[in-house]
Amino acid sequence: MDRDTDTSSHSANSTDREAAYRELIIRTSMAFINLPLDQMDDAIAGALGEIGQFFHADRVYVFAYDFSRHLTRNTHEWCAEGIEPQIDNL
Repeated sequence: MDRDTDTSSHSANSTDREAAYRELIIRTSMAFINLPLDQMDDAIAGALGEIGQFFHADRVYVFAYDFSRHLTRNTHEWCAEGIEPQIDNL
């Protein structure tokens, strides 16, 4: 493979990845529009899983920050298969 072909292939892969990322953001955002509060935790868990898989991550977290107390609390965690959860340790 020559350099121009390699650069062109990388550019196409980058464009495909960017389009897939945009699709993930749109799909995730749409899932939360008008979502009843009693379904929010399940929707967050699903979104974290999709995000983690997209980025090939071991874990994905959501933290809530209490500005008045200057504390951070881990509210949600997704772990890839075989990864030990750490939500209770953070």
